[in-house]
Amino acid sequence: MVTGLSILLTNITFAIIIGLVCKSGHEVHADGVEIFRYQKGMLRFLLAGIIIWIVIEICVLIYNIPIEWDGKFLVAFMVALTFNVILIFILLYSSLFSIKLTRKGITVSSLRRSKYYAYNSVGEILFFEGGKGSIGLKVLDKNGKRLFKVEEPSFEDVLSLCALLRRRSEKYGAIYRHRDVWGRWSS
Repeated sequence: MVTGLSILLTNITFAIIIGLVCKSGHEVHADGVEIFRYQKGMLRFLLAGIIIWIVIEICVLIYNIPIEWDGKFLVAFMVALTFNVILIFILLYSSLFSIKLTRKGITVSSLRRSKYYAYNSVGEILFFEGGKGSIGLKVLDKNGKRLFKVEEPSFEDVLSLCALLRRRSEKYGAIYRHRDVWGRWSS
């Protein structure tokens, strides 16, 4: 029981560390291409850490099978293992997510797909501030469909991304709106 709970608490602590350590990166290339993404080195480090924890959990399970084979330990172990698998998928998604701004358009890449949007298809750029200091960016097409959404603190270059996107898409009629901390919208 104690072993299973310690594994679970370790995983929760590891998840908190992931949230505090993940930072985003912003690459600028000479041809005008700018890429916004999470720092891959840190994500790989955290992924390796999660895999090490899974190996430790399996070793603890193998060590405790003949001694503590009660339902509580097995439930705690399965919850911890499931939690690790979910963290692996989150880290894989974060490592493959990127927003690439070229001179002609935006490419949003993720785990499932890579989608290109021309600047003339951007309808609204919504920049919002939260009550606790967080900021975010939501980009909609001309029909009101969301193209992408990013938020701090998990994605740190939101201000640069917003400024660059606003500058490149305003000439095509994109509307910029800003929601302040108090919930008031301005243009």
